[in-house]
Amino acid sequence: MKKSILAMLLFAAASVATADDLADSRRLQREGLAAYKEKQPVVFLEKIRAASTLRPQHPTLLVQLAVALAANGQYREAAGVLDRVAAMGFVYTLDDAELQPVRALPEFARAAKRFAANAQPIGTAKLERTIDRLGLIPEGIAYDARTKRWFVSSVRTGAILVVNSKGEIQTFADVPWGVFGMAVDAKRGVLWATTTALPQVEEFRAEDKGKSALLRIDLATGRVLETLRAADEAEHHFGDVAVAADGEVYVSDSGSPVIFRVAPAGLEPFLRGPFESMQGIAPAGNVLYVADYSKGLFAVDLRTRDVHPLRVPPNASLLGVDGLYFVNGRTLLGTQNGTAPNRIIRIRLAPGGLAVSSVETLLANGSGMGDPTLGVVVGKRFHFNGNAQWELFGDDGKIAEPLKLAPAVILSVPAD
Repeated sequence: MKKSILAMLLFAAASVATADDLADSRRLQREGLAAYKEKQPVVFLEKIRAASTLRPQHPTLLVQLAVALAANGQYREAAGVLDRVAAMGFVYTLDDAELQPVRALPEFARAAKRFAANAQPIGTAKLERTIDRLGLIPEGIAYDARTKRWFVSSVRTGAILVVNSKGEIQTFADVPWGVFGMAVDAKRGVLWATTTALPQVEEFRAEDKGKSALLRIDLATGRVLETLRAADEAEHHFGDVAVAADGEVYVSDSGSPVIFRVAPAGLEPFLRGPFESMQGIAPAGNVLYVADYSKGLFAVDLRTRDVHPLRVPPNASLLGVDGLYFVNGRTLLGTQNGTAPNRIIRIRLAPGGLAVSSVETLLANGSGMGDPTLGVVVGKRFHFNGNAQWELFGDDGKIAEPLKLAPAVILSVPAD
């Protein structure tokens, strides 16, 4: 999607602040944009630089910083910042008047070349399955190795579909709310699934808004064996579920900064962390890696419950990561759908697992992939829902352009 810089600035500034550095950064961003509109370049640069310092991974803020630098005659510095954003793997349309003098610099030529390369197809996906149903908003995916069955969850219909080895599709389970993350628990013989009520669900009722649950479903029959909910009355949005090697089951909640765990008495809070919008979770031995849409990645020590933000190289950004998956001692995979382009990325960890050494784009701008959501590692390949089509469903639950609806697809790329 191509937008002018100013349009992106105004869109980004509309975000609602809810936490410390993010709140300060967003406030400074709004003030900077106001100065930009009022033709106060010095104030624009001061505010945007401060906002970007608080969110150094944010590519749009960095592009804003480049515009502010150029508006103040700092052309080489602006080109250097743009080159950094291009090295992150993203695409921006750089057509603002302030950037015109920057175009003559060799640094800008390098950045422009990188942006152009980022817009080209990267990697090749294998089409594993086509789910010939429209309007599902497919989100979660799980695989039962014993029966060779795929499970695909639908936010829109509240259904879990099952696809057998012959490609035949059936409804495995129906629940009242939208279904998000899923995980097969072979030892217990169950499928865990998170479900949340929100307006995009076909049978949404306003009185259910903010309700979430974790479902324990019989893997053989699809019967819901247990519905686990948080004990409090707060609004929740359970998004992902993961089963650790020791059998512990964890749930992420993008509606509150809490990771839940299944206990004998039900669902209990495991820890409250510095999270803004939790998404995917990936158990890795004594560590639980957590993706936060607005803050990047965290590592949770499952023994001490300490939370560590992962350090990221200057030329990488892990904002907008939805699904997160552990492959081996040094590798994570992520679906990144809050960026342009949407990507499947490989994340290499530094020794110790508390820093990122590199981020590599495995798939972007490919045929068949639009809005990738959650996935699962099966053998040597990473399988994922390739096109959720969230953008076609409004906050009121209505489908904006029905003729653009397409079948759901399961795609795969090499895991390592």
